[in-house]
Amino acid sequence: MTDTVRTPDERYLQMQDDVSLANALLGGSNAMREAKNMFLPQNEAETDSKYARRLIRSFLYGVFENTVDTMAGKPFAKEISVQGVPEGIMASLGNIDRQGRDITAFACDVLQHTLAKGMTYILVDFPQSPLEGDRSRQQEQDLGLSPYWVHIKPENMLGIDFDYENGSLVVHSLRVLETYQERAEGFTRTTKEQVRVIYPNSFEVWRKAENQEWKLWDEGLRSIGKVTLVPVYSKQSGPFMSKNVLKPLMEKNLEHWQSSSEQRNILHVARVPLLFGKMLQTHDTDGNALKFTTDSMITADSGDGDLKYVEHSGKAISSGEKDLETLESQMEALGAILLQPDETRTATEQRSTDFKGNSKLHTVVGNLKSSLEQALVFHGEWIGLKIEPEVSIFTEFTLINPDFMSAKDLLESKMGGLISHELYIQILQRRGVFPTDISAEEIAADAMADIPEGIENINPEGFEDIDSAAE
Repeated sequence: MTDTVRTPDERYLQMQDDVSLANALLGGSNAMREAKNMFLPQNEAETDSKYARRLIRSFLYGVFENTVDTMAGKPFAKEISVQGVPEGIMASLGNIDRQGRDITAFACDVLQHTLAKGMTYILVDFPQSPLEGDRSRQQEQDLGLSPYWVHIKPENMLGIDFDYENGSLVVHSLRVLETYQERAEGFTRTTKEQVRVIYPNSFEVWRKAENQEWKLWDEGLRSIGKVTLVPVYSKQSGPFMSKNVLKPLMEKNLEHWQSSSEQRNILHVARVPLLFGKMLQTHDTDGNALKFTTDSMITADSGDGDLKYVEHSGKAISSGEKDLETLESQMEALGAILLQPDETRTATEQRSTDFKGNSKLHTVVGNLKSSLEQALVFHGEWIGLKIEPEVSIFTEFTLINPDFMSAKDLLESKMGGLISHELYIQILQRRGVFPTDISAEEIAADAMADIPEGIENINPEGFEDIDSAAE
């Protein structure tokens, strides 16, 4: 492949598979269908026409999208508050991206993409000025010029050239994939790609020429002297690299999409029984092939002739239904992963952010808070101000999903006699704890057979009696 300004770097390629899947899941059934073989393999010996029909009958169970939306919305039940910035910057927070969004709406969108894709970016930029040479702040205000924030999604960040200087990470340049519209005949517009290259003191815009080569189309100066890019991490794994904490749910949702497609296909096959005929007249007196319809008279060439429907036994359908139920229960458990305690977050970190919670979601929100504060610092530097902003994000959201029964709740319900051994095991089977090819009755029987003699009749109200009985 020819190395051009459009060529993505290694960091981009490493994250692209997960980002592509996240975008497809967020796009719903239509996006998953458009991806075709990328996420729904075509079976061996399955014709293109049959695959196309199966694709149309496939519908996405959007657990991943719903989880991302729900979790991203929790910290924004209340608006973000900002302190430590002058009135001029406070006024900008109501339209922080010059697209009508305030800082709360902007941050919510950033958090959605961080949760869905592992990371995203905020670029603090400044509009080009039509004035030549030096200009005063008053002239900038008269022209309506002020810093603004751009949300750069990971699929658009083609490359980041960075290095370490005196222990600090310094960005030398970045390449951002953008689109623009070009007017054709009449009202027709065509969307094309362009690449924006940003350096500390300048920028370039590259577009494809008629010979399909990338050519420099525009360039200009940047007065700040640095690349004002702020990454937002889900779980940082390196410079501008991050792990997606929702990847297990994302992969399980893909598994459900594929299993559901197979299930719908086999249901279609089962609902259309095969017509089996034996020793029947297949051609009329003129030699034309006969078509069997409801108003046809069917004759046999022999007394042993037969005509009947052959229907599916239904075993595969039942197995498919159980598989989908198991996957849905597993997705239910994985959907709550962000509300589970984050063991990597220390007590010091928890106190330093003043968060009243220690879940994985709180950790990501803490990362977002730090990124917003850094973006505000860059915002001030663009207009010559040194500020120390403090961003407050609502963190007293519910840590327990009221619709989700935890493992501890299940165990207490079982010990209290509220649910049977079999039901308890069936729930654990659906969550992937026990294998599903063994019945709950067999697992329960094996467990009861292993109980030491003398503790069969334990008190279900607590574990103290277990210890005393064991003694």
